[in-house]
Amino acid sequence: HRKSHILQLTNYVLLQMIKFTRLFLTILCTGLLMSCLGTNDETATEYDSPIISNMVLGNLKATVTVKTSAGKDSSYIGTLAGSAYPIYIDQINNRIYTADSLPYGTNLNKVVFSKATATGTIAIKKLNEDVDTVFSATDSTDFSSPRTLTVYGYDGSSKRSYTVSILMHKEIADSTSWDSFATTAFASTTVKRVFANDDNLTVFALDGATPVVLTASKSAPAVWTSTTIAQSSIDLSSVQQMQGVFYALVGGQLMSSTDAVNWAALSPNVAPTALAMAGDERLIGIVGGQLYGTADGTTWEADSIIMSDEALPSSNFAGSTLPLSTDNALVDYLLIGEDNGTMVTWKRTIDTTGGETYPWVSYPAPTAYALPTLDDVSLTAYGTGSLLLGMSNGAPSSLYWSRDNGRTWRPNIITTPATLSGTSVVLATDDDNFIWVIAGGSSQVWRGRYHRVSWGTSQKTWTKAPQMMQ
Repeated sequence: HRKSHILQLTNYVLLQMIKFTRLFLTILCTGLLMSCLGTNDETATEYDSPIISNMVLGNLKATVTVKTSAGKDSSYIGTLAGSAYPIYIDQINNRIYTADSLPYGTNLNKVVFSKATATGTIAIKKLNEDVDTVFSATDSTDFSSPRTLTVYGYDGSSKRSYTVSILMHKEIADSTSWDSFATTAFASTTVKRVFANDDNLTVFALDGATPVVLTASKSAPAVWTSTTIAQSSIDLSSVQQMQGVFYALVGGQLMSSTDAVNWAALSPNVAPTALAMAGDERLIGIVGGQLYGTADGTTWEADSIIMSDEALPSSNFAGSTLPLSTDNALVDYLLIGEDNGTMVTWKRTIDTTGGETYPWVSYPAPTAYALPTLDDVSLTAYGTGSLLLGMSNGAPSSLYWSRDNGRTWRPNIITTPATLSGTSVVLATDDDNFIWVIAGGSSQVWRGRYHRVSWGTSQKTWTKAPQMMQ
């Protein structure tokens, strides 16, 4: 009997200890949860709300097309590491999507995930029915079009739906597409310079011996207006543009124009004998066989040069400017030209803040992919490099692209239009990453784009935490 009382007393004590422990844990967890939640809307997280917090793609199949040594296309099925393409979750707008589009040829009909984390049970709406079915991340699922995933909360009543888009490029990244526009505007002209600004295309050309300016809208590049330049002795090969103003040598006199038609003489402190290139910060010319620069067209000063075995160019000038990817305050000026039949390359970095002064330096010719010898060269920045075009043996050359600041030049990475022809050719690029090629002595205007360069970017991060919904 005494043992029975002792057993009852022991059970009572154990029961009270369990109740106390539960109460203690409840208080502790509540305190911890409130501490985690805090009062800042920017960082609050409601752990009991149904959300998808993480998704990671698994290995996917993709059709890969490559060029054979014979120049023909060859395709095979490869495995794509989906984890290399992060998935972003926009909790504000209930969107889930790949941060970067998957490569062209990825099989989106059979998508698998290596991870799908949620505070609840994930269901997916059927393709052709308004019915949910249980979602399994490791099962191959058709994501060729956006799908709806719904998280059902553990409380049995709350839920949250997301639109899930697995994005894929519709174009091969390393390929070029071209559109041609037939026009008779250049049939009898020799084109010298082209500029693409805002919605305008401006071409300087000789119509016979008469200097003319031809203009068109980029939205209607087959319709051109031709205007005669009154200054018949203008050197069209010298035309440069800096901060929206055109500069040129007219009978050896430096002149400027805001509309490419009406020109006014300038009074520079020194007289340049050639205009070599221009950027937004500086117009570069030749004075006494040396490189000079000006920020306003009037006050010229000698640029510092690190002398080398390479001579300065004396003719056939072209240049491009490209901000450094590591510091947008620094801009590389790349200048090419000819000296006694040899093409040479010079570069100078401009500090737009004025904090540092860097000299011009020359690039010795590499053993492979050297700067080609071309006539009437055009050079323009494109993507993270510079694009070159000119005349070779009386016909338009291939397009050459340098992605290492002018050290090497590789042909046809950006494919040249297959039927490009003419007796002269000029090149420009615009802010929309289009390439413009105008061919004189022909009926051709070309607009192209290298797909990888022309792809845009979208918003990927948000700073405000979402308000949870049921």
